Amino acid sequence: MDDEILMVIAEKDYGSTRGIKTTDRDFLHGRWIHLINYDWAVEGFGQWETDEFDNLTSRVLAGGGGRYSVAQRRDVYSFALGLGAFHETEKQNLVSYQDTNELWRMNSYYTYNYQINDNVKVANTAYYQPSLSDFNDFRVLFDAGISVKISTRLQLQVNYRLTHDSEPAQNLLVSPPIDNHKTNTEYATSLVYSF
Repeated sequence: MDDEILMVIAEKDYGSTRGIKTTDRDFLHGRWIHLINYDWAVEGFGQWETDEFDNLTSRVLAGGGGRYSVAQRRDVYSFALGLGAFHETEKQNLVSYQDTNELWRMNSYYTYNYQINDNVKVANTAYYQPSLSDFNDFRVLFDAGISVKISTRLQLQVNYRLTHDSEPAQNLLVSPPIDNHKTNTEYATSLVYSF
């Protein structure tokens, strides 16, 4: 059993329609996992992200926790639960002023993977992240996808993502007013190359 897992994910989303920018988002996530045994692991993580169209100048967070493998069968399926906490610093551009929030959030999640055959895999992860000082301030992330192996290192992925923020960016005193949606959904198709 390999005792250490190190994972880094970097994403850049940029889009335009008829010459008008519609998407501009950056994301960097690093995670270290130490396997204690086949069922238990501890992990630490850090993340940085920006999203111009969500008025997010930057979100930086760092934290850790534990993970328990509820069920697994090597190379077929796995289902795990995680629980931990992280500290977050979020800066928002609300046009007439900048807003900075620092707080601790609980990090609870499940992750499910199922290898249908040698070339096709489905995956689903969901996070629930309430503020530790106010459980009415929470975020939810639901991510589901399917990946099809094209070669040993290249995969085609189709994903569905739903995000919910109970307290999205808002400034009704500017024109046009900033009143972000609480719930957003997106579909993505991508090519993934593994090193």
